[in-house]
Amino acid sequence: LKKWSKGWFEKNDVVNAEMSKLEIDEAVKEQKDFDLLAKITEIKDHDQFSNSVTFNDTTGQTWTANLFKRKFPHLNVNDVLRIKSCSAKEDNSLVLSAHSNILKFFSFSKIEKHLKASISSKTHIKNCVTK
Repeated sequence: LKKWSKGWFEKNDVVNAEMSKLEIDEAVKEQKDFDLLAKITEIKDHDQFSNSVTFNDTTGQTWTANLFKRKFPHLNVNDVLRIKSCSAKEDNSLVLSAHSNILKFFSFSKIEKHLKASISSKTHIKNCVTK
């Protein structure tokens, strides 16, 4: 099973890697849940129970979230994730509900390599445009 799953993740994207900025912006405006594919760029201790985490997503946007250390102890800078069923405020801070979840992709997976390259290039382009 381990051999099969490793082969499957290496050859298949597993989730849809295309997310539209327009769809995300509409969901934020209408205060609806949406999914996000993102890379962690920074983790700071907020208090003894939570971390303040900064993400860059596939559309080039930067997001922040307060995540409980007990629920998400496995997160590290440069991890590529799928954040399932989150909402956001106008200031790009994510709000996770009790039913929200985070999927961390395996480092050997095709989708992780694709998203890491995609997010890095969009972040680089956005940084060049704003400077």
